[in-house]
Amino acid sequence: MPSRWLDALGPAPWASEGPHGAVAEAADWLSRGDPLAALRRVEGLPTADPALHPVLRLYAWLITALAQHGLGRQDLAAPALEEALALAASEGYRRPFVAGFPLRRLLERHLARPTAYGPLAAELLDALARGGEAPPGLLEPLSERERAVLRLLPALLSNPEIAAELFVSVNTVKTHIKTIYRKLDVTSRRDAVARARELRLI
Repeated sequence: MPSRWLDALGPAPWASEGPHGAVAEAADWLSRGDPLAALRRVEGLPTADPALHPVLRLYAWLITALAQHGLGRQDLAAPALEEALALAASEGYRRPFVAGFPLRRLLERHLARPTAYGPLAAELLDALARGGEAPPGLLEPLSERERAVLRLLPALLSNPEIAAELFVSVNTVKTHIKTIYRKLDVTSRRDAVARARELRLI
């Protein structure tokens, strides 16, 4: 299995150093019913390191939200969950929300509040109600350049036209499109556009 899949599927339980270890330890404390210990492991982690893998950042926000919820601090749980939803929406991630964390009640409460991600929260609740089958999502985030190419795909521009729009070579566009197909797990431009819309990437 490629290492990027391992990264994208979340913090490995065997990783004991760095942010991987902190997130894994926090998840362990949370599962043991100690939200305060969990919170101490991830407090500040999502914003401390700009280079932190987005999946680790998402898990850290989710653990923060659940820990604050467990401590009765709904006013602090809601913003943390909103950050997690924002990250999931921008990167196309869904699987971490159905990775075993008890998120259903938290998501239900969140939908009763003002949120910019109501449809996504409802989609995740539906997935949890179906028994935890995650809606399709990315296993690896798209780069900024790949996103730029992806945004032009619905316009039915040719590769040379996309290259001219982005001031890059045709070969660069072809490389980006190939990578986009792989990351979206599709084999055609039409399917890439459909999948990207499904994930709210365009």
